[in-house]
Amino acid sequence: MAYLPRHESHRKKKSKFPYLFLLFFLGLAIFGYFQERKIRLFFTKDQKQKIEKQKAKIQVAIEKNELIETYVRDFDTYSVDFLDKDPLDPSSIHYRARSYYYSLLLNGLQFDSASLIAHIDEPISQIFGDSNKTKDDFAKIFRYARMAESIKDDFPEYESNKFLLFLTEAYRERKNFPNIYKEYSLLDTKSLESEFHHPTVWLLVYSAVRSGNTKDLEKLLEANKADDFLGKILLTEREENFLNGMCYYYAKDFVPALNYLRKSKSDFPDFITEKSLLMEARIFYAQNLHQKAVDLLSVGLNNTKKKNQEYKKQLKAWIAERPNLKTNVDLTEAKAIDTDLLDED
Repeated sequence: MAYLPRHESHRKKKSKFPYLFLLFFLGLAIFGYFQERKIRLFFTKDQKQKIEKQKAKIQVAIEKNELIETYVRDFDTYSVDFLDKDPLDPSSIHYRARSYYYSLLLNGLQFDSASLIAHIDEPISQIFGDSNKTKDDFAKIFRYARMAESIKDDFPEYESNKFLLFLTEAYRERKNFPNIYKEYSLLDTKSLESEFHHPTVWLLVYSAVRSGNTKDLEKLLEANKADDFLGKILLTEREENFLNGMCYYYAKDFVPALNYLRKSKSDFPDFITEKSLLMEARIFYAQNLHQKAVDLLSVGLNNTKKKNQEYKKQLKAWIAERPNLKTNVDLTEAKAIDTDLLDED
C-alpha cells in the first residue's frame, strides 16, 4: 500500500455546475430579451378580446372626459400585439389606426362647437394642429384605416373605420370638400360606436359648410335640434345663422348668405359679429362693389378697440390689387420702439 505523507492535503475537484447554470441563465435571459414579444403572444389569450376590454375602458373615459395616458399606452401595446398575431385581420389593422386617434385625443384633439364656429373658414390642419407629431399621427391613421378597408368591407368596425378615413381625408385636403362630403356624408351613424357620434356630426357640419351644400346643412342642423339626435352639437340660433351664412357664401349664393350673416351679428363685437362683417365685405367685393367693401371693412376696423388684424390684412390685399381704392385706415405697420434709445433718455 502506498504511503501518503501526513503533511500533504487531498484536494477535491471543484464542480462546474454553478458556472454552467449561470451561463444557461444568462442565455435564457438574452433569448427572452430579444424574443419578448413572441413569448408574450404565445402565452396570452385572445388578443381581440383583450383589446376590446381596453377599448371599453377608453370609451367610458372619453364619455367622462377623463382619458389618461395609461389607457392609451396600453391600447397601443395591445394593438401592436393584435396586429402581430393576426396581420390579415382588418380589425387588427383598424385598431392600430385607432391607437393613433386616441393619441391625438390625449394631445388635445377636440370636436367642440366653439372650435367649429371659430375656425369654420380655416383648414382642419390649422384647427387640429400641424406639428410634425400631429401630421405623423394623421398619416398613420389614414394608412392603417385604408389598409383595413382594402382587405374587407364588412368587418365589425367598418363604419368606425370610415369615420377615421373621413377625419384624415378632411385633414389632408388632397380632395376638395364637395368630393370629401359626397364620399362620407352617408355614414351610418347608428352603426358607429358611440365615441364617434359627436365627432362625425362635427365633421359633417364642417364639410357641408366648406362644400357649400346648403340643403344638407339645413337638414343636418334641423335634425341636430332633436334631444335624442346621436352626436348632438350644442348650437344657438345665432350660431346656426352664422353657419348657414358661411355655407351660402361657399356656394356663391350671396343674397341668402348676406341675410344669414346679418342675422348672426349683434351689437357686441364678438367673434361672430366681426367674422360676419368680414364675410359681408368679401361678398360686396365679389359682386364688384369694391369701394363699398373697403368702406364697410374700414368702418369696422375703426370701431373695434382691439384692431382686427384680419380686417387689416384683407384691406391691404384689396388695395394692393386695386390701388385706386381709398380707405381712411392707417395700414402702415407700427414701428418697433428701440428700447436702447428709451434707456438713454
